[in-house]
Amino acid sequence: MENKTLLILAAGKGSRMGMPKGLVPCIRHLRYLRYQGGRPWLMWQIEAASLVGIRRIILVLGHEMEAHYAAIPALKNPSDNRSCFNNVNLAVAINPAPERGQFSSLQCGLQEWLKQKHQKNSSNLSLSQSQDAVFILPVDVPCPQSDVWLKLLLARSAQTMVCIPQHKGHGGHPVLISPKFAAHLLQIPIESDNARLDTQIRLLAADSVANVAVSDPKVVANINTPDDLKLDHHTLTGEGPFNII
Repeated sequence: MENKTLLILAAGKGSRMGMPKGLVPCIRHLRYLRYQGGRPWLMWQIEAASLVGIRRIILVLGHEMEAHYAAIPALKNPSDNRSCFNNVNLAVAINPAPERGQFSSLQCGLQEWLKQKHQKNSSNLSLSQSQDAVFILPVDVPCPQSDVWLKLLLARSAQTMVCIPQHKGHGGHPVLISPKFAAHLLQIPIESDNARLDTQIRLLAADSVANVAVSDPKVVANINTPDDLKLDHHTLTGEGPFNII
């Protein structure tokens, strides 16, 4: 998965959390080690993604950009600070109007991803097959374990537009989408009632959607409130519970 790109959608206001979700300061208890202080949830997500093999991340920001830069200064120049992000090649895309909702952030991230793909093509740099699809993960969905990502990749076929992890019959994230479906999503007017990823997936032909059964419950977890970060380690991290500072 080293050539795979992940979009992390982190432009929301986080009203129920009381702050943008990516900025929630967390500590992790690992065996007998307790991290002092605390890192923003977003940094835990980036680290977790790197540990499952992701090497390219497009981070979509919107609300409280300056607060993100203050909490994580390396975000201002991510290409010069790869060591801060576990050597992930990180790019930041800005949603100028995040109040339009998550679909607008998705479109911003997809625009950046397709732009990067076109730049590589114009530079005559070959793209491996693993780069012809992109993962999407909202910042409030904990990064799942590595076998989830691999199963999604293996579920793809020539006609597949989207691969969705399912846990106990419920769809979740990350989803894996093709460039063709990405281009289609960019054509949806943001004012449309159909400007939702789940709606657009439901409108696809059944044989272009791969629902992939996985055992990791994190794919259907959602971090909306401080209490959600106190889920047991099997549900949330697989390594240790998080606590809010």
